[in-house]
Amino acid sequence: MGVRADQKEQRKNKILLKALELFSSKGYSETKISDIAAAVNMSAGLLFHYFESKEELYSELIKIGLDYINEKTRNLVKLPIDYFECAFDMVLDLFRGNPLAPRWYLLIRRALKFDNAPESIKVQIKDSFDRIFKINEERIILGQQRGEIKEADSKTLTMFLFSCLDGIAESCVNDPSVPLPKTEWILDIIKKHA
Repeated sequence: MGVRADQKEQRKNKILLKALELFSSKGYSETKISDIAAAVNMSAGLLFHYFESKEELYSELIKIGLDYINEKTRNLVKLPIDYFECAFDMVLDLFRGNPLAPRWYLLIRRALKFDNAPESIKVQIKDSFDRIFKINEERIILGQQRGEIKEADSKTLTMFLFSCLDGIAESCVNDPSVPLPKTEWILDIIKKHA
């Protein structure tokens, strides 16, 4: 890659990182292209050389986040408690090691539920999260059958686990100095106790 192409790639990455910060803080509708351009110290016109629209920029961020989530969840172990332990260890380690990770998580979750994100993006996110939710619910049911996970509605327990991640990500973004919980604290809530 030549110097010019390398500089263009660096600038594009800078745009993506600032857009992530703004979209995850303000939401899709409240973030303007001019806000992103100002944050990276360029004109809105120049920014449009990198992304044709706010929707394209937002879509690129969502795609990066979903691709990462899908890759990381693809090879998790199959047994229920081990699966949840690996999943939460992975997410919490990612949140600890990369301050952008909780922002990416919130960007994706908010786009699905609370934001005026373009419908095509919402469909993409919903498909991905439906698949992940189903995998998690299947692990809950299997764990209940094996006597490892408490008897309760499987959808409710799965929703609870996602709610834990939502709250943890929100805390990381609001105050990165707050220590993250331990995986076993979360698992203890869903484990069946004798």
